Amino acid sequence: MRRIASTLAILTAALLSWGCDRGGAYPNRPVTIICPWSAGGGTDGLSRQMAVFLEQKLGAPFNVINETGGEGVTGHSTGALATPDGYTLTMMTAELNMLHWRKMTPIDCSHFRTLMVLNCEPAAIIVPADSQWKTVGDLEKSIRENPGKLKASGTAKGGTWHLAFAGWLAKAGLPISAVKWIPTRGASPSLQELMAKNLDLVCCSLPEAQALIRGGNLRGLGVMSDERIKGFDDVKTFKEQGSDWTLVGWRALGVPSDTPAEIVNTLMNTLRGIVGSEEFTSFMKTGNYNVSIREGDEARATLDKMDAEMGKLLDMPEFDDIEKSGYSKDTYPAILGCALLALLATLALRGGKKVKAAADSPGPQSWKGPATVCLAVLGFIALAPTVGFIPAAGLLLFALFLFLGNRAAKSLALACALACLVYLVFATWLRVDLPRQFIEW
Repeated sequence: MRRIASTLAILTAALLSWGCDRGGAYPNRPVTIICPWSAGGGTDGLSRQMAVFLEQKLGAPFNVINETGGEGVTGHSTGALATPDGYTLTMMTAELNMLHWRKMTPIDCSHFRTLMVLNCEPAAIIVPADSQWKTVGDLEKSIRENPGKLKASGTAKGGTWHLAFAGWLAKAGLPISAVKWIPTRGASPSLQELMAKNLDLVCCSLPEAQALIRGGNLRGLGVMSDERIKGFDDVKTFKEQGSDWTLVGWRALGVPSDTPAEIVNTLMNTLRGIVGSEEFTSFMKTGNYNVSIREGDEARATLDKMDAEMGKLLDMPEFDDIEKSGYSKDTYPAILGCALLALLATLALRGGKKVKAAADSPGPQSWKGPATVCLAVLGFIALAPTVGFIPAAGLLLFALFLFLGNRAAKSLALACALACLVYLVFATWLRVDLPRQFIEW
């Protein structure tokens, strides 16, 4: 049993020391760019290309991690609360302007130092190429005649594209519930579901559906902007089709608000060189990303304006049925911490009684169990963000069951079952953001 405790201690120490600064000019070790949305979407594509540009300019590895979940809460919270040392950047998105209004997290734009707004994209409605709807008016008529029958998606419930679509419904005098919104982790999985005929339409940006549109599989029904989008000149605006409704999403690189000025200046100067290059212009043109470079006070003004607009939108009575959540990514750690304290208190009391009852039993032995539990929990906290909740929790429980004297086969079965059960209760039922990493379910 001592060997198990020692192994856990060594593992914990190694994990906690992982990535320690080696000294020297910034950056001198790998940098992480957090993308709050799933791989394959427009935000992911821009994040990965910016990682390539930054790596070329600064000479250190820039790695993109898709921190999905919580309707954008997970990625933005992870980025905002990261160590402010310049080694964690976040590809912020317009969801940051609405999550705090929905009481899902206290995190908002003030928790970041916005380095640069790179891209602003208006929402659009995407339908199958053979869809019966030829105009936005056709779709509106169909919704009125068949309330609650159609299914749409594009992002998580209450995300930018959902609000864009719901706002249009409200503007047209339709209840938000007139179309069922199926939550997903971004445009890419939504478009896949549309191709599989599991959805009737998707609301996202046109560049995110570019490949499928140009391949003749999908079609843009209308774009929520004042003017048509370059590269998609055949897609009419909502205004051209009789609906006075617009909504634009944005993407920007940011760092935690307390990041030192010298690191911010290094990143800002590097980004200025990137966005002024032919390579950046070519990438944005090829991907039909709408280039909207803003920095400093102008960038902050853009985000603050959008934040105020989202506050007004979400305050409308029509949006009362958008589910709000009181849980955050800190809910599970808080419960785990309270449970650990209760366990330690119980074990301490029991250990004290044993010491009084048996003088030949050394007092320090009574703390072997609590010490092992503490080491196991610390190992879980360090390991979970890297491998995900289920593998980390399963390993923790397996080690503890073995420590309690259970057989290996029984311990493994119990650990797997309990880890999956806890994940389902917290992540699915309570909608608490638990680390998934490569396990995307």
